[in-house]
Amino acid sequence: MSRRGWILRLALLLFLQTLVVIAGVELFWPRDRLPAPAAALVCLGGGASPSALNDDSRARANRCAALYHAGVAPVIYFTGVVAAPLMAELAEAQDVPRAAIFVEDQSQSTLQNALFTSEIAPFEGRIVVVSSAYHLPRAAVAFWVMGYEEIGLTAAGAPSLRPRPLLREVLATWFNMGRVVLWWVTPWLDADTRAALLA
Repeated sequence: MSRRGWILRLALLLFLQTLVVIAGVELFWPRDRLPAPAAALVCLGGGASPSALNDDSRARANRCAALYHAGVAPVIYFTGVVAAPLMAELAEAQDVPRAAIFVEDQSQSTLQNALFTSEIAPFEGRIVVVSSAYHLPRAAVAFWVMGYEEIGLTAAGAPSLRPRPLLREVLATWFNMGRVVLWWVTPWLDADTRAALLA
């Protein structure tokens, strides 16, 4: 077999292995556990139109509101361009006080979610990141890269094997590895340029 053939086979094998792992996380992540108390909840946007949240973002916002009322954390940081303000509105409609809500609405990727949240949320203390189960491993790495050390993870929404988000997550997982490397090897760039590498 040619070198190109071996590379293609290896790429396909890595893709399928990653897909199996992500699907397993989505199916078997425990959803009924209340996380340990934390300094803050961080709710990751899962997409939205200018006027409406998609199902993932709505489920994440609902989960964060429930965790807030359960006393898990005193504040919620909603993060993600377009989705964050809408998720904040949904939380307010569920009686989360406006004073307990912070909105980061510039980030366009999970890595930027973590980067821009780190600029407005202190590193001290534990955070709980709330997202869809399939997205949590990648989210955990992103927040660790940006300096957070105590990271709890909580899944929102019922288990689902919808092909599109799972396949997208496989590609994003490997793509993010490349972006993290770029981030680490370009410390001399200005902050805006480095942030753009993570979009």
